[in-house]
Amino acid sequence: MKALLPVYCRPLGYFVIALALFLPFLMMMMGKVTDANLLFYKECSKLLMMLGALMIIFALTKGECKEVEEIRNKATRNAIFQIG
Repeated sequence: MKALLPVYCRPLGYFVIALALFLPFLMMMMGKVTDANLLFYKECSKLLMMLGALMIIFALTKGECKEVEEIRNKATRNAIFQIG
């Protein structure tokens, strides 16, 4: 099983997590978050954080050999089966 995402997706995943962390606070200061839509923004930020984490996990690293890629993919697959 090959890495699903290219190398540049790792820093992009960190950016997505940082965006999901600070965006609700910025929107609250701009007055966009109210009691009626708080749950929506909470779930959206949670989904963005999960997307960023998956981008980091599945991205290929620079200079990664085939063995490391196989070990990482097996560990991820086992974690998904144990959680689900």
